Amino acid sequence: MADNTTAQASTSLSFFSDSFIIKRGKKPLRSMEFILDLEDENSRLQLEKDINVLGGKVLESLDDDGKKPFCIVTDHPHARYLEKVTKTKKVTPEHCSALPVLLRVAVQNDVRVRTYTSFLQILSNVKNRIKLNQNAKLAPVKPKLEKQKSMRKLTPPFIKFEDNNLQYAPSWKEYGIPSNFRPIYVGEAAGRSIFHKASPEFLKRKKETKISKPRAKSRVGPGFCDICTRDCQDLQLHFLCKEHQTRINTPGFYDEVDALCGSFVKEIVVPNKRLRKRLTPEPISLPSSHFADSTLPLFHTSGSSVEI
Repeated sequence: MADNTTAQASTSLSFFSDSFIIKRGKKPLRSMEFILDLEDENSRLQLEKDINVLGGKVLESLDDDGKKPFCIVTDHPHARYLEKVTKTKKVTPEHCSALPVLLRVAVQNDVRVRTYTSFLQILSNVKNRIKLNQNAKLAPVKPKLEKQKSMRKLTPPFIKFEDNNLQYAPSWKEYGIPSNFRPIYVGEAAGRSIFHKASPEFLKRKKETKISKPRAKSRVGPGFCDICTRDCQDLQLHFLCKEHQTRINTPGFYDEVDALCGSFVKEIVVPNKRLRKRLTPEPISLPSSHFADSTLPLFHTSGSSVEI
């Protein structure tokens, strides 16, 4: 029973893939032959015209000795069943005997069979793909912009050779030694430290902060008394006046100054304040009689005298 079964060729029209259509251009069906088995004459004529436009050829009949056509397009009711037949799913003798002569010969010779509806859909896909390919070819191509060569200044020390007419590219070489020290930033360029560059956010935040008012300059001058905070024509007379004497003799006015000076000087006695030791030793005072005689003695030795 298995020997009598007939296998039909694959009904897949994978020849009409995108790469196949792109390769063949406007005539993707050239060198392909088809047989049309349609009852409606108008449908047959229109389909034949479309096949011819795409480069295909329509045969009138199927010859046993001639070249096999690529596909048979038919509107027979059994065509839908034959579309689903593959090498694994074969046509049984019962189904083969029920087919008309043309379809039976096509199955025996491994010729593809497609329904009229499915083949129209295939042709529509092929036409759309051809239009897309043509539109892609006609699309304007953006000109390639040449890369602009960036210019930079040479880092000193460097040497450069160049002709006066500037007709040739110069030859140059930089001799800069990379520094091992990090760059520092001062002024407005300084960020949170001299080693950090100020970012735009940091500069904006710095401007928004309230600027503290500068301290008033001291009014100290030749005729100004800091204690009384007033200008005087003659400071010596002012120091002897009652107002100044009253201020400086007020108890507790100079307590902190007296405590500081009294801790180092013996002449200023401050209660409950211990005298500190001097940081540098005082020079040793020698008696004046030590240098009373300015003449140097002579030490006599045998036959000679030596001055010291």
